Amino acid sequence: MRKILTAVTGALCLFAGTAMANDFDRGNQVHYSSTAPGASTRQLKLHRWGYNLGGKDLDANRVCNGAPVTEVHEYRTGKDIALSIFSLGWYTPKTARVTCGG
Repeated sequence: MRKILTAVTGALCLFAGTAMANDFDRGNQVHYSSTAPGASTRQLKLHRWGYNLGGKDLDANRVCNGAPVTEVHEYRTGKDIALSIFSLGWYTPKTARVTCGG
């Protein structure tokens, strides 16, 4: 039983690492907030699949609607990592924060 549990835990860690290795993304849920005069930050949920191999690239220029892009930060929240592990790497969401203008 201990060997099986060790093997399953190792496989989950491998899948989570694979899911976190690539930085391609696709987003469709946008939230707005202001960070500086004339600047705004948009937070997007990027939906990835197939061990993080599927999905479209993030187009920060499109997100900013022609305004200058000042910062792009991509990361995985605890919920994103949990969903990746739970789905064994098939669904690998990511969160992105894009700051425009300013």
